[in-house]
Amino acid sequence: MSKNFWFTIIWISILSQLFAQKTYIATHYKGNKPHHLLKAITDTLDSHFDSVTITLYAAPVGGFASGNSGYGEKAKIQEFDVDSSYTVEGFLFWFGYKAIQSSPNDSSAIDFVFYNLDSTANINGIGRFVPKTILEKKKVLLANIDTSVNFSTGINIWMVTPRIVYQNYGVGIRLDKVHIKDTIALYSSSNGDPPIPSLSWEYWQGSWNTMLNNWGLDIDFAIFPLVDLTNLSLDNTAFIQGLKVKAYPNPVNDLLFVDFINTELSELSFTLYDMHGKTVFTKNAGIFSPGSYQQFINVNNIPSGNYILLITNQYNQGIAQRVIIQH
Repeated sequence: MSKNFWFTIIWISILSQLFAQKTYIATHYKGNKPHHLLKAITDTLDSHFDSVTITLYAAPVGGFASGNSGYGEKAKIQEFDVDSSYTVEGFLFWFGYKAIQSSPNDSSAIDFVFYNLDSTANINGIGRFVPKTILEKKKVLLANIDTSVNFSTGINIWMVTPRIVYQNYGVGIRLDKVHIKDTIALYSSSNGDPPIPSLSWEYWQGSWNTMLNNWGLDIDFAIFPLVDLTNLSLDNTAFIQGLKVKAYPNPVNDLLFVDFINTELSELSFTLYDMHGKTVFTKNAGIFSPGSYQQFINVNNIPSGNYILLITNQYNQGIAQRVIIQH
């Protein structure tokens, strides 16, 4: 997008803080996300959270700004700025708070939602693209949502139909199915932290508006796209954290082979996570000098389904790929 556009957005940011319609309360909630712990094959998908203070903001009427509150919001969405096209295959959601007081029979839930930004709204005199068409969604019971303070164990994984994105898109949660007695909230960055202002949205009182305009909060929600380039050869991929990786066959039914090239002396670990972020396999493979190598993982005893393969070095830096196990 043009520099003039973002200059205008910055001015909108200043005006929004002056005329916000809601109030918020800073809290003691803090999340722990080591820098670059989990990376997809593009190197920018969680960079907006690499140097922020991770927290929650409460609403004086109950609930939180990044979830449901007494103000009655219907959705919270994070916009992602696309400079060049890439393929999205899933998303990580990191929740900081959950309280369930309703009965299990009430089936209190949220929807994970992937939106096209194919409608427009006037935000302080400036036209912005806003969510309209739902590309994909998934109902998730509140009881099944992890709210660990540690990013590496508290992620909630949603794999979607692979889709090439060419322009900005939105991902977030719909709150219509949350029981009135219950509370859920995503972690967010602290006010003023986002490198690009005004990319978090909410649906409130029948229309989309930015969190900055409604709350005076310039924050990003803790939602991170997963990008899978495993169909490409090692020659066609870029080094990320000093690694190139190809996992195959994919889908796999017995042995998953992992070819990799590393550019520096590394102590590497291989971990498979299921779609709830739980570890189903882990292996410390040892120390590797710069060069080309192959490892394999026996998946015979792992149930069929979608998984994330995470390869990390001794600095907790690494890359991730989607793996389908199909028996």
